[in-house]
Amino acid sequence: MRLLCTALVLGIIGGVTASAGDKLRWCTISEQEQIKCNNWTSVSCVQADSKSDCIQKVALAEADAVVLHSSLMIIAEKCGLVPVMTEYYNKENLEPCRSSAPYTDPFVYIVAVVKDQTLTWDTLKGKKACITALKRTGWNIPMGLLIAQNKIQNCSLYNSTYFGESCVPGADPDSHLCSLCAGQEHTSSPGMDKCAFNYNERYFGYSGAVRCLVEKGDVTFIKHTTTFENTDGNSQEEWATGLNSRDFKLLCLNGTQAPVTDYKTCHLAQVPAQTVASRAETRDQVLQFLKDQQLKHGRGGSEEDQFAMFSSSKFHAMGLLFWEDTQCLIEVPTTSFTQQLGEGYVTAMEALYTCEPPGKYDWSTLLQFTVMGCIT
Repeated sequence: MRLLCTALVLGIIGGVTASAGDKLRWCTISEQEQIKCNNWTSVSCVQADSKSDCIQKVALAEADAVVLHSSLMIIAEKCGLVPVMTEYYNKENLEPCRSSAPYTDPFVYIVAVVKDQTLTWDTLKGKKACITALKRTGWNIPMGLLIAQNKIQNCSLYNSTYFGESCVPGADPDSHLCSLCAGQEHTSSPGMDKCAFNYNERYFGYSGAVRCLVEKGDVTFIKHTTTFENTDGNSQEEWATGLNSRDFKLLCLNGTQAPVTDYKTCHLAQVPAQTVASRAETRDQVLQFLKDQQLKHGRGGSEEDQFAMFSSSKFHAMGLLFWEDTQCLIEVPTTSFTQQLGEGYVTAMEALYTCEPPGKYDWSTLLQFTVMGCIT
């Protein structure tokens, strides 16, 4: 099937590559991202419905680059995309940002976060779960662990009642997986875009999952930096006002709790950082473009005051285009997402995709890569 997908992509785009005088086309997934992107005057912006849609647009040369989280990297590779640069987050060690050499260890920790200091990993049954999105890392990692521990059956995953009410953007809006979701904010139609697979759902993504935890939930599964991004005065969002990182705890797999600062010893998994992807034939062009752009618009860049790649505060949001805690972008030392992810992670991910969830997102078709397109 990979050959079918690759052949399809090569057949349709016919080696199309943007000329040197054209702007690089960046793929966005929401109105908020589109607004920020439009302020980045060096690119033209192509709005899609989801990251999966962006993968298709890049594969078909309708866009040139997109930032992907780890759970979509396998799909991207099967559609002919390659990694270009990865986000780097460790502000305590900026040497990789100053080096021209590719960085070989850009991982983040996925953690389980709670407010209730009596909850443990073993007492989550029936609790309200705030998930970043269906088939995202914040879903794949905890669900994979629960399946491995025989707490959830793989092919009953989407109908499982292990958790109580949940918000899993991208699931069937009428299912219990979306019962905690709230839809758009600041609209005259309450519940509009409830459980949408983009930022139109206010609880979508990492910061959205923290908001869900604060307002409605019992547990969320996020990257280790997300709690700090939304507490201790680091967020301008009204819902985050007054939040203190010390009021949250990590759940360790051994049944204990730990402070949110102890993520290196109390986490669910390590995963690759978000990564910019492109078509193979445009990788060098995208790589050089991003290296040049972060000198201007990255942290401490010569034109950061005009446009900040790694900040969305001007747009009253978090994580638009790039994560807020990104210190710089670093070249990925491989053109294979499989090598970047590691065989163990790939095997676990493919096991999770064996059963099709309910709802409008046909994930089994997504991974079959039929001749109708690499994503249908």
